Amino acid sequence: MMTDFCNEACGICREINGLTSIQGYESIVREKNNIIAESDSFIIIPSIGPLNASHVMLVPKWHVNSFAALDDECKSESRKILSLLNEYSIKQFGFPLIFFESGAGETIDHSGGCIFHAHIHCVSYTRVFETALNKEIEFKSVGTHSSEYDVQGGYVWYMNPSYKEFLCNKPLLPSQFLRYLYSDSNLIRGSWNWRRDYNISGVLEVIEKYKGFKL
Repeated sequence: MMTDFCNEACGICREINGLTSIQGYESIVREKNNIIAESDSFIIIPSIGPLNASHVMLVPKWHVNSFAALDDECKSESRKILSLLNEYSIKQFGFPLIFFESGAGETIDHSGGCIFHAHIHCVSYTRVFETALNKEIEFKSVGTHSSEYDVQGGYVWYMNPSYKEFLCNKPLLPSQFLRYLYSDSNLIRGSWNWRRDYNISGVLEVIEKYKGFKL
């Protein structure tokens, strides 16, 4: 039985509720071992088909298309969690994180995402990825509570390790573009497409890496 404010057709909603159709991931999700940490409003889970062992996602516990659609209190909480993740990564792994979101539009989606449930990717920062990101997308600096986000049409957002935030509305990107760009710019061997390569062994490595993280 799905909990309130969830969408039975949404893979992330199903995962939050202990269900998945991804082969090899069923028992992990059923036993909630996929949940790295959680608050009243958010969970942190591994990305399916992780780009590397640092790759997790911050996800609201209820179905919403984008973080920009959340209220200011939830937005502030999400930034605090991202800050804690960054501090943990620096201390435990020796590198900071970069954070990005393809915010799905409510009426039409131009974000380059592929899932209509808000999720922020958290993955190790590299200068080559940030350079490629700014070359491909025309960003402008914004604040956490900015009203400039295009909730209806979709957007791309990223935050660097110094917690500076950047936005581009309606970037007209193909599905999973940011995952592809990260993989390509960092010369990562293997698949960036999580729909073709679930990489459950990589997911287990991510869970192990973040075992000491607490909110």
